[in-house]
Amino acid sequence: MNKKSQLTCFFLLTSLAVPQLAAQELESEEEIYELEELVVVGSRHHARSAAESPVPVEVVPQDDFLNQGYTDMDSMLSLVIPSYNVNEQPVSGSPSLVRPAYLRGLPGDSTLVLVNGKRRHRASVINIFGAGVTDGSHGSDLAAIPAIALKRVEVLCDGASAQYGTDAVAGVLNFVLKDDPSGSALESRWGQYYEGDGATLTFAANLGIPLLETGFANLSFEYTKVDPTSRSVQHTGAQALIDQGEELKQKRSSGAQLTYEEETAILTGDNVPRPAQRWGVPQIHYNYKIFGNMGFDLGKGQFYLFTNWAQRKMYQGFWYRYPSGGRLYPTWAILDDGSVFDPRNVFPGGFTPDFGGVATDMSLASGIRGELDNGWSYDFSGVVGQHDTSFSIWNTVNPQLLHLKEDIPTFYRPGGYTETDYTFNFDLSQSFHLDGMHSPLNVALGLEYRVEQYEIVAGEPNSWFDHSGVPMASRALTGSSRAQPTEATTPPTSTSKRMFPMPSWSAWRPGMRIMKTLEVPSTESCLPVGN
Repeated sequence: MNKKSQLTCFFLLTSLAVPQLAAQELESEEEIYELEELVVVGSRHHARSAAESPVPVEVVPQDDFLNQGYTDMDSMLSLVIPSYNVNEQPVSGSPSLVRPAYLRGLPGDSTLVLVNGKRRHRASVINIFGAGVTDGSHGSDLAAIPAIALKRVEVLCDGASAQYGTDAVAGVLNFVLKDDPSGSALESRWGQYYEGDGATLTFAANLGIPLLETGFANLSFEYTKVDPTSRSVQHTGAQALIDQGEELKQKRSSGAQLTYEEETAILTGDNVPRPAQRWGVPQIHYNYKIFGNMGFDLGKGQFYLFTNWAQRKMYQGFWYRYPSGGRLYPTWAILDDGSVFDPRNVFPGGFTPDFGGVATDMSLASGIRGELDNGWSYDFSGVVGQHDTSFSIWNTVNPQLLHLKEDIPTFYRPGGYTETDYTFNFDLSQSFHLDGMHSPLNVALGLEYRVEQYEIVAGEPNSWFDHSGVPMASRALTGSSRAQPTEATTPPTSTSKRMFPMPSWSAWRPGMRIMKTLEVPSTESCLPVGN
């Protein structure tokens, strides 16, 4: 190869290598830019990246949430944050509406939840069925936050309580909202389980628009609908009632004369729910989420505001209630007028109450931040948030209303809870460059005023009053019905003062049994159920 050919090959290889080097430099710049993204948690200094933070801060970008099959925030966080745990809550009452979650094995109220660096209000549900870990905790409802509204999530665990106090023993979760002044996104999802149930439909949208000359307004919306799942087998007690009814049918077909109790047992077995109790994911009738984030410059400062509104409605099955308190013989209610009523005229095979609730979440945060002429950075803000839950239960009865007989209501609204939080903050910070120090000394001052209000809302009168207008709880405290029940396996036929156990059915307290001492008239006879 001559010298001219060698020079040609050299320039050719050089021209091929230059674009590759430029591409590598561009990729490196992009990686460095992503690494240097500023974070809010972990430091009182505003302009600090995750790499410069004195404590480790995990930054979860939005793509990690959108590239998942889950649609609710709790489940998505459990996949991207190893120490964050949440599970489904079938047949759990209010925890099915606001699922208890925990970070690093600590209750939900040990984690400080922030949105754009501002404290998020608590949910109105106090966890009762939390498997021991979250019992009695009172955390925030993260399911009200749509994933499409997020720019990133910052997670601080180590050293969180040193900066944020005892509210952050487990850590800090900071949800940073999108602040794009332009652009839009539209997303739809549908999926279901291999069993053919649990279909989930989701629509989400995001829109960024300019506000004034230097501002932005970023709006997000999400709608979700989830069908229930069922992985149940028949309840063993309910199956026993069914089997007993089938055996008695064979006995009757053989020509045997059945007793009153046996005829009633056949009717009971034919009307037992199938399945008597459902285990699976609750039904989400609807789940609406709206978030707005906006801000604009004020010269030497910036005005900012973000708000949200969310509402979801949930249905689920509850515990199966046996006819006659689980016994295989009839139970009668002897009413004040002397008449006899068998509650199985309403529910011959027992019943499974349906429990539902509506959770409404709303908040508004606003403030001004900037820098004074003397170099001090300031941030004055106010946040108000409210979370409300209202419950309903149907396909059940209040045993104190049995005097209504077949007209007894089977739908009740037992009340709800409301949590309202007010938070006002004033923060100051400045960095001082001192000789002999490797980095500037940051000084931060702050003042916070917070009010937390919790309200328990009474339900409709039918859910907690009897026909005499006296609350059931008051009667229990005064001991007006302290008597031992007397079991009866045949209808009453003579005048006597006896105790008959009422069914263990209650619209407000499962498993409660109420006793009454009444005169049994000699002329009354109890008819078989259904006649």
